[in-house]
Amino acid sequence: MGNVAAQEIGVRRRMTIRHAAVLLGIVVVAALVTIEFQRWEQQHEERRRALEQAQRVEEAQAKQERKSGDAASPLDEERPPAVAPPAAIEPPLERPDTVRRVDDAHELQQRIVALEAELARLRAELSEMRADLRAGDARRRRIGDHLAANELLHRELWRDLFEAVLDGEAVTKDPTRVFAPLLALAEATGLGNAERVDEGRRIAPEPKAPECELSLSRSWGDWQEGKGESARRLSMEGREIHARLDLRERPTGWTGETLSLSVSISVQRRSDGALDFELDIDGPSSLGGRDSEFNLSFEADGTGSVSRRPWGGDSDARDFAPGEFHELRVRILELYDKLSALLG
Repeated sequence: MGNVAAQEIGVRRRMTIRHAAVLLGIVVVAALVTIEFQRWEQQHEERRRALEQAQRVEEAQAKQERKSGDAASPLDEERPPAVAPPAAIEPPLERPDTVRRVDDAHELQQRIVALEAELARLRAELSEMRADLRAGDARRRRIGDHLAANELLHRELWRDLFEAVLDGEAVTKDPTRVFAPLLALAEATGLGNAERVDEGRRIAPEPKAPECELSLSRSWGDWQEGKGESARRLSMEGREIHARLDLRERPTGWTGETLSLSVSISVQRRSDGALDFELDIDGPSSLGGRDSEFNLSFEADGTGSVSRRPWGGDSDARDFAPGEFHELRVRILELYDKLSALLG
């Protein structure tokens, strides 16, 4: 119970941190819009003052020239007007000040539009996160009602497994989220000490729900690859763990399907370094769960292929280069070792 409460607190804490980050983003974007507008107003005011000062200087110079002209002698009138040397002539402005103001206003408007678009995106993300949090809380409560109605001995561990697999997109993004709750359930129910059945182990850990089952199995094989001098002998060792939950009782007020879940993980290692991983989940559709698949194959040279669904609302199937999924490969090999230890 303490583990579940801690996990729920962790989930809420992570969601709160994400909410705070999005809200901070909104505040920052709004502040940037304000700063940009204030900066443009300041620049515009400085240019207006500079233009007024230049006009006052020109008017003073013109007034001084008129006074000088009125006081000039008749001889001065016969003289041709003095021409300033080319270097003394002030070069014309490359762009009128009014044009610069128009361009600056246009640039500012573009920045404001971009910032407002980012602000709208952050607000939409915040709204989606709040909706996901409300939906997640409702699903967790409903799962708890189903598990409580069937008086399961390991109710909280089953709940952890349900919460790990309900979001199919999250599973195919990070299949390792299923490893810990599945292993915790296997260890708590004593699967590693259960009676051997066909080179594996099997246990029905819930007396009030006999359809619930956990099983471990191993597979192996060897074969020859190639012919003649290039022929080589290869071998394979596999481990598989399967958890199935089929409940009979419905909680009060629930008229839909009874709760069910099936989770299977298979890992196969070859003597040449190749590795195959399969994760299959049949989720509870009545509670918004989805069936999920994640298949990963590593060849001996590090290349491989991945196939998973759901992924981006559809599916993903492609080849990959060496180095991709390296961290996941490490976690899969760790899981293989833990399953081997449970099998004994």
